[in-house]
Amino acid sequence: MKKVLTVSALSLATFSAVQTAKADETQTNSGQTDDRSTQVQQQQVSPVDQAQSKVTEAQTNVNVKQNEVNQAQAKVDQAQVNLETTQNEYNDAANKEQQVANDVNQAKQAQQEAEKTAENATSENIQSTKDDINQTQQQITDQQTQVDQAQSDYDASQKVVEDEQNKVNDAQAVVDQAQTKVDQAQDIVDNSSAKDAQDKVDQAQANLQQAEQDKKNVEQQISNTEQEINSNQNKVNDAQSTVDQTKSDLNTANERVDQAKTNVDNANKAVSTQQNKVNDLQSKVDSLKDQVDNVVIVPQMPENAMKEILANNVSAETAKMLQNMYMDPKTFIINNDYLYHGPQSDKNRPADYANLTYDQAKELTLFAADLVNQYRSQAGLPPVKVNEDSILYALEAGQKSNVKNYHDTKVLQTIMKEHNVSSYENLHKSYSSAELGEMNTMYDLKYEIFQGVVAMMFNDAGSNWGHAYTILSSHENDDFENKDNTFLGVSTDKFGNVHYEFIYPITLYKDQFADLNTKDSQFSQQNLIDIPDNAATIKEYNDQKNKLATENATLDNLRSVAQKAERSYAVQLNSQKDAQIKVEQAQTALAQAKDALVRSQAQLTKLKQDQQVAVNKVAVATQNLEQAQNALKAVEVEFKSELEKLAQAKEELNTAKNQLVQAKTNLSQAVATSEDKKTELEKQITKLNNLKAQLVQKQAQLESYEKAGVNLAKANENYAAKQAEHVTAKQALTFKATKLDQAKAEYETAKAVLDKTTDELIQLQSELTQAQNDLAQALKERSEEEQRRREQEKELQRVENELAVKDKGYHEHNGQVVDQNGKQVSGWTTKNDKLVDPAGNEFTVVSKEASNDTTETPTTSFEKNAQDSAAKKAELEKKAQVAVPQASEKVTATTRDKVVAQVTATSVVSETSKDEQKQGNTLPQTGDKSEMGLVSLGFTMILGMLGVNIFRKKRVK
Repeated sequence: MKKVLTVSALSLATFSAVQTAKADETQTNSGQTDDRSTQVQQQQVSPVDQAQSKVTEAQTNVNVKQNEVNQAQAKVDQAQVNLETTQNEYNDAANKEQQVANDVNQAKQAQQEAEKTAENATSENIQSTKDDINQTQQQITDQQTQVDQAQSDYDASQKVVEDEQNKVNDAQAVVDQAQTKVDQAQDIVDNSSAKDAQDKVDQAQANLQQAEQDKKNVEQQISNTEQEINSNQNKVNDAQSTVDQTKSDLNTANERVDQAKTNVDNANKAVSTQQNKVNDLQSKVDSLKDQVDNVVIVPQMPENAMKEILANNVSAETAKMLQNMYMDPKTFIINNDYLYHGPQSDKNRPADYANLTYDQAKELTLFAADLVNQYRSQAGLPPVKVNEDSILYALEAGQKSNVKNYHDTKVLQTIMKEHNVSSYENLHKSYSSAELGEMNTMYDLKYEIFQGVVAMMFNDAGSNWGHAYTILSSHENDDFENKDNTFLGVSTDKFGNVHYEFIYPITLYKDQFADLNTKDSQFSQQNLIDIPDNAATIKEYNDQKNKLATENATLDNLRSVAQKAERSYAVQLNSQKDAQIKVEQAQTALAQAKDALVRSQAQLTKLKQDQQVAVNKVAVATQNLEQAQNALKAVEVEFKSELEKLAQAKEELNTAKNQLVQAKTNLSQAVATSEDKKTELEKQITKLNNLKAQLVQKQAQLESYEKAGVNLAKANENYAAKQAEHVTAKQALTFKATKLDQAKAEYETAKAVLDKTTDELIQLQSELTQAQNDLAQALKERSEEEQRRREQEKELQRVENELAVKDKGYHEHNGQVVDQNGKQVSGWTTKNDKLVDPAGNEFTVVSKEASNDTTETPTTSFEKNAQDSAAKKAELEKKAQVAVPQASEKVTATTRDKVVAQVTATSVVSETSKDEQKQGNTLPQTGDKSEMGLVSLGFTMILGMLGVNIFRKKRVK
């Protein structure tokens, strides 16, 4: 069989194989062909073969590992059986060891008891036991007598029970006989004609009684119905009254709803009016607040506290209240609202407290005057004033002060004389802040001034509130020419203390300063410096805020009134709804009451009809009774005798029954007595048995005393034997425990091997699954590759046929396809003026009829294309001759076979059958066989590299 090669569209791998084959062929002469061929084969193993190899290898690994798992599982199963067997043996040994241990304990206890008995087996105890035995035997004899007597009494009581039972049986027989006589007499009476008459009388009486009862029932129902009618009429009347009342209540509720709605409207109107008023005040307060927010405001002081300060009569309660407002009574920390919070920009303005400039002293004085005037305004007092002299006075007082922690009175008196004034100095001792380096800016100085004023107003109890009095008072009781003429100057001294100088241009103490010029004051009262009227603004702000609070309270009250009105309105609406419901309910009840009255009246009419029927029934029943009584009188004499016999028999039966009851009572008493005797007998027998048991125990005790030595020896021997047995049992248990531990270890080892082998099997199964997936993918890719190869071959055949049509001059002649020589082309047909190759490809050829000579070569519509195709084909053939060995080259058959074999081994080469060889190696247009298999192979390789599209030409339309 000749091997024919078919190539896929992408033939690069095959082309490389051919090149390698050529190299191998070249080296064949040097003797290296076999090795190189083997290497080529190894390099050209197909992906499917590789995947299949991996699957086979993975499956082999899985099978091997599965065998290992099975073997490991068998070992685990055997180890499990061994472990269970060993565990059972260990359990048996443990149970036996425990049983022997119990036996040892019991033997030990018996030994101890034997030892104790041997110790107690003295002659005295033996004699004492013998005496007890004799005494017990006598007690048994005496108790036996008691038992015998109790037995005799019980037997006698049983005889009484038997006698009484016989009496009961006899009495029962008498009762049965009497009952028979009664039954016979009753039967005679029942079968008598008088009985029938009597029954008719009884039935007539019963009928009469029933008729009279029916009549009474109807009359009672009439009475009840009349009462019901009266009741229903009353209910109708009451319901009508309720309807009238509920309608009246509904009208009232409607009026109240209207009034409540009016109240709601009025209340809401009042709220709206008050809200507008509050809004106006709020606007004013907001406007003032914007102004106040830029002002340092002192904490407000209660009015009563100010009055007590001005009256020099501050109570302890007020002092405590002010102090608690100022600081926490527990921690003594000043509350935040009483601390200075001024402009932060002042922290960037340096100041030397020991050397204040005039401008700095002026700024601080005006700042302090504002604080003081806020309190004076709150108290209704005139404000302090500031001018250049008051500032210079304060600067002089501060600069000349040489006392660190108090007033320098000498300096103060001197400058008072120099300026011809009187003054009060409030001193804030802030030297500690200065020493701590906390008085270096204008913010720091204002902080101390503020804290000084606030402390003097709220925490001045230690000075009897003198500082607060000075801040508030104009000293109106002093001899001033102008009591409202108070000047203020503020400065600091070299220690860091703050001096508040309240200056009065007229001296307070004329008699003490006689040399003082009182007429020509050296202190100017002119050129006042404007103090920011923050106090007035703050006062207005506070007044408006208080007024706003009052109006808000009024608004809240009005809202409360409105809410109450709303609630009242809601309540009235609910009341109105309830009233409406009650009206409807009352009307329903009235209708129901009227219906009930109509029904009861109709019932009364019917009952009166029933009453007449009942009266008629009574009359008929009375007549029937008279007739039955008359019939009874006719047979009454004969029936009377039978009735007397029946009565006599019943009397005798009653007597017999009474006697039977008495007999049964006597029997019960006899049985009870016998049970008591039996209980006594059992009691005496129990005592006897107890004495006998005591005798046996004492006899055993005596025997144990007498055999104490022998029993002790046996106990010792038994104890030793049990101990030896226990040692053997423990040894056996230890041995079993060792075996158990070994079995457990073997099981755990086998289990670990099984787990490890199982994990490995799982991994190998995973690898097998992956290999199978890879094989499936490779098969899929090979199938796709084969499909592409077949399409390439088909396209290649089409191109070759197209070239043949051009080169060989294929055309149609007399319904057949022939070449340019007029020779029929095998397998080709015509269809619709087109040439059809064996694969079904159609080719269009336009014939040019030049003559009738059938051998004339037809001219196609693409001669130029045919020429181009021929040129390209020649070029490709030339390249194929370069790439593939020619027939003239020396290539051994062996090497060629190896090349063919190698190419065949790849997924792109296949071996064909004889028919396929014939068709594949025969040119369809000529039928000639090609001997250039390798040349064709090379040609198709090049086509695969360059792409077959270069051979496709446009068909003639």
